[in-house]
Amino acid sequence: MKILLTALAALLAPALPGLASFTTNESATSALGQPDLDTMSFNGTLGAANLNAPTGCAVDPTTGKVFVADTSAHRVLRYASADAYTTGAAAEAVLGQGNFTSSNNATTRNGLDRPSALYVDKAGRLWVADTENGRVLRFDRAATKANGANADGVLGQPDFTSTRLSIFTATTANQTYNPGGLAGDAAGRLWVAEQSRNRVLRFDNAAAKANGANADAVLGQTSLTARFAGTSSSGLYLPQGLSLDSAGRLWVADSNNSRVLRFDSAATKANGADADGVLGQPDFTASNIGLTASALVNPYSVTAGPDGTVWISDSSNRRLIGFTNAASKTNGADADLLLGQSNFTSKQVSTGPSSLLFPVQAAFAGPNTLLVADPQGNRVARFGPVPTPTPAAKPTLTTAAKATARKGAVTLKGTSTNAARITYRVGSKGAFKPAAGSAAAWTIKLTKLAAGKTFKVTIIATTSGGQTTQTTVTVKSL
Repeated sequence: MKILLTALAALLAPALPGLASFTTNESATSALGQPDLDTMSFNGTLGAANLNAPTGCAVDPTTGKVFVADTSAHRVLRYASADAYTTGAAAEAVLGQGNFTSSNNATTRNGLDRPSALYVDKAGRLWVADTENGRVLRFDRAATKANGANADGVLGQPDFTSTRLSIFTATTANQTYNPGGLAGDAAGRLWVAEQSRNRVLRFDNAAAKANGANADAVLGQTSLTARFAGTSSSGLYLPQGLSLDSAGRLWVADSNNSRVLRFDSAATKANGADADGVLGQPDFTASNIGLTASALVNPYSVTAGPDGTVWISDSSNRRLIGFTNAASKTNGADADLLLGQSNFTSKQVSTGPSSLLFPVQAAFAGPNTLLVADPQGNRVARFGPVPTPTPAAKPTLTTAAKATARKGAVTLKGTSTNAARITYRVGSKGAFKPAAGSAAAWTIKLTKLAAGKTFKVTIIATTSGGQTTQTTVTVKSL
């Protein structure tokens, strides 16, 4: 029986997204920011196709466009949905700068200072953790913003020009010092990881809040005015990355505790609530570091996938590790999946398609595709299958089946869709000739047809990819 079940599991595994789609140490299939998959450096020149230490990436669920936080260039780049999966593609727009060659940091409505994590909500709003400015900016309809566009809202600061206060300033419900992680849900809630104050803030109906509004709840602290570091089921120590899964579980990369915490039903948690699970440590009081399938070193980010897999950016170990069915794992469980290294005890430093030098934020671009921001590699690597081009649809071809020629002449007319060209031939011999007009609305003029005879005219519509549709018109010459 055991052998039978094992065989059955092997047969079913490829059908489960996220289980068979990634293999240990597989190569990236494309990369933004570099001309090829072997290059992992910054050439010193900024442009639409270059990246300088990117730390964040996100996919717009409304358009498929990809946003990248190009941290050291103080900008966020936007890539068209098709270009986003092409190595070396140029961005179509930039936020935080007026053009693709500027890299100024600024505390303004359209400026940025070392942006890090990104999140795009279901309405296409882009949320940017503008870390050094101590704020989170909101860009409505981000997929259509022009270069250097103004933000539409701000949290963590009272307005668009206030600079962050000292870390020693009293902790409040409406100010953030260095936000570094973002997550949201379908109900419009936004979670913000505030690293140096050891807390995660929750803003309900975030897009409707006034600039500088108070947070509604906090995890990691018992109140919105506390900031103490802790290693317990309710404490946090420099939380960095956040992710929310489809069941409303919040996953928190608790960096200095070298663990990832899970908060079930996060939207209903009270201030300072206990976590419900932990990965990277055997329990809630340990904070050990290690290089195994169950250990972490200062994880930077966490990404919950649509299939229940949770990926952890174990940055200092130069790898991305994945836990399938993560919510059901016991505390301290082993990871199942691995990218960036050949095995769970390797920490090799190398460049190339399968390498990750310091993976930070990852984002799903589909159930089997991961985008990974790698600032030390100055690229966003894409792991997942190469898309299979969708075959072009066969062309349609519409015309009358019969026609009558008078005095040896007749004009045939018709329409087509998806076609690049229309050709025809009278009879069964000779070369095909191009029809007049456009492929969508074509005409064929025939002359000198012998009276009293019937002719077969073969017409072919052809797409640019070679797909064809053929029809025959019977012409009777009077």
